[in-house]
Amino acid sequence: MKLLLALAAALTLIVAVSSAMLRLSLGGAGCTPWPACYETRADHAVQTSLTPEQVPGWHRGVRLAHRVTASLAGLLFLMATLFGWRRWSYSERCAALVLLAVSVGLALLGRYTPSPLPVVVQANLLGGHLLLAALAWLLVRPRLANHSSATTAAWLPALAVLLMILVLSQAAFGGLVSARSAAAACQDGGCPAVPVDADGAFDPLRPNTALPPSVHAPQRQAVLHWHTVSGMLTVAVALVVAWGARRCVPGPAMALGSVAVTVPLLGWLMRAYPMPLATTVAHSVLAAVLLALATGVRRRLRRA
Repeated sequence: MKLLLALAAALTLIVAVSSAMLRLSLGGAGCTPWPACYETRADHAVQTSLTPEQVPGWHRGVRLAHRVTASLAGLLFLMATLFGWRRWSYSERCAALVLLAVSVGLALLGRYTPSPLPVVVQANLLGGHLLLAALAWLLVRPRLANHSSATTAAWLPALAVLLMILVLSQAAFGGLVSARSAAAACQDGGCPAVPVDADGAFDPLRPNTALPPSVHAPQRQAVLHWHTVSGMLTVAVALVVAWGARRCVPGPAMALGSVAVTVPLLGWLMRAYPMPLATTVAHSVLAAVLLALATGVRRRLRRA
């Protein structure tokens, strides 16, 4: 069963990478000539208005790989649920139901992707994050009650849950940054501490066509600014969780701290021209890995 779940996690990670490559490249990451090409994308609803010449040739192969791996992952989710349901605990059954429900939801959502609505991008991102988190919950075993490292701070499990919520919120902000073509909004002189005239910036049902066309529009600056601020809070909480869990789960705690530092570093590098595609994809995927690690740490802190 563990091998089956590990294979499903590997396929899910491939799906996340391929999805990020398709979404971010069409959104302007790594495009040329920079920054004019990225500013052009901000004028449109999103990728729906691109001509065939603007779509990279490698998209067809990546899209095929995305569909095949997503289908295989869904099949493994179903197999794991059928084989493991009777011996799983209540929380593990809930995680399995999350796998099935989210995978079906993402499959249906694929019919509307790409979309001019930010909510579709956010739903795709959050769905991928939840799949990896659910798999982490099923893969990691809780501690035994008499385990030698069973003594932990009483606040640590609750803080780990808070971290999971923060990472999901950060992913929602990240999806909005992507959908709004806002990644370069603060490159000319930075963003104001409190952006003004940002009406509609955070409305996930409001398409880009309803916003000013400039890539430095206040709405885009506001989205990127609050994504950065919430990211700093998420990193701080992640480092506290990693420090608190360093004795009972040293390996995952070290990985959690390392990924928590790497994600904002990649975000900072993305602000440099020309926002390389590989860096942008890594930033997106590592955020999902951060949630999986936080979930694994929280699961390990749970008593069997």
